[in-house]
Amino acid sequence: MVLYSCNENERTDVRQINNDVGTAHANMVNKENDDTDRLLFPGTGNKVSDFVPENFEIQYEAEGDLNEDGFPDHAIVVRKKADTLSSRNVLVLLQNPDKTYRLDAISKKVLPAQYNEAGHKTYNPEQINIGKSELNIQLYDMITNGNLFSKFKYLNNNLVLTYVETYSMAAGGNTALYYEVIKGKLTEEVLHIIKEEPFLNSQTYDLAAQKLLFENASPQEVISKAYQSVAVRD
Repeated sequence: MVLYSCNENERTDVRQINNDVGTAHANMVNKENDDTDRLLFPGTGNKVSDFVPENFEIQYEAEGDLNEDGFPDHAIVVRKKADTLSSRNVLVLLQNPDKTYRLDAISKKVLPAQYNEAGHKTYNPEQINIGKSELNIQLYDMITNGNLFSKFKYLNNNLVLTYVETYSMAAGGNTALYYEVIKGKLTEEVLHIIKEEPFLNSQTYDLAAQKLLFENASPQEVISKAYQSVAVRD
């Protein structure tokens, strides 16, 4: 997660932004990596636990009608039991009319590793849920990384990233970013608290609309790149 300067004249990130995220890569499924991941997990199952390989475990699970077909679907976060530093897979399991499930989407980018190399949790707490036909992921860390919230929704049978929100605190002020990815609209709010009377600056930027598939979309990288583009513009 990136932290942002609260000085209006110093709109630079205080942590390095990953510049390697390209629009073309974000818009396409990396078939080779996707196929490799799918080899670990079966494509169909009678129950949710059928999708969890040996030596793996379900860390989080959410239930709800994600693709609006009237059947309850599941999203599960699966991790290796013995390796807390490894990437975590998020599986989207859609229920069939016969009550079985099919693996529709899988990503190891929407969640970071649970612990960093120092053994500290990257975010705490972490939450996932399905509501209003959206997969919601909420990652909390007010001190170091800042909060990171993201939403995914099925559009034309593809699960895509629709929204990313960040909130971070720093000396002198707090910064919030609200990014409507599908609309290409980024709003920045900076609450300055270093003066005698706190004041809020808000500005909205129009960016190119994007359709970022669940398999390839890293919310952290997406909003970092969006913010970098408006910082360079200013």
